[in-house]
Amino acid sequence: MFHVTLPTDILKAAMEFSAKKDVRNHLNGIRIERAGRVFNIVATDGVMLFCAKYNEQFSDEMQEDFVIPFDAVKKALTGNKAQSITLQGDRYQGGCTLGDVSFVPDTTTYPQWRNALPSDKCIDDGHQTAAYLNPELLAKCTKAFKALGGKPEFLQVEQFGEHGPSMVLF
Repeated sequence: MFHVTLPTDILKAAMEFSAKKDVRNHLNGIRIERAGRVFNIVATDGVMLFCAKYNEQFSDEMQEDFVIPFDAVKKALTGNKAQSITLQGDRYQGGCTLGDVSFVPDTTTYPQWRNALPSDKCIDDGHQTAAYLNPELLAKCTKAFKALGGKPEFLQVEQFGEHGPSMVLF
């Protein structure tokens, strides 16, 4: 059985980037991924991507990465004013709980989300390029920033080349 405490602000921010009713079921939630002694908390709707690295002590029982379904996260966080929430699972029984909400984790293939992050190769070569930003997507970034406790007077947006991604930094 594994047990980990996750920050509710990061989960709330990730929910802004998760698909809700996509036919690709694995996008309809928040991915919890073990990377050594760090967790990656990842969400994507196929257009936007959220990734937060989170250091937390956990047992080695969590062997497999998985997605917590969006509806389970939403139910667990509704009305929850705490700064953290407990995620527990039993790999032998195949079930998990987030707070007091039970769910079956989705362990199907998840997109190669790291490929969407800019690398040193795509950083602008010094030529100025125009950034065309969708205000609805920026509004999601603003909501996520607020969920993380920020006061978004300004969003820092970096454009990586003419055809590269734009990245909003919190």
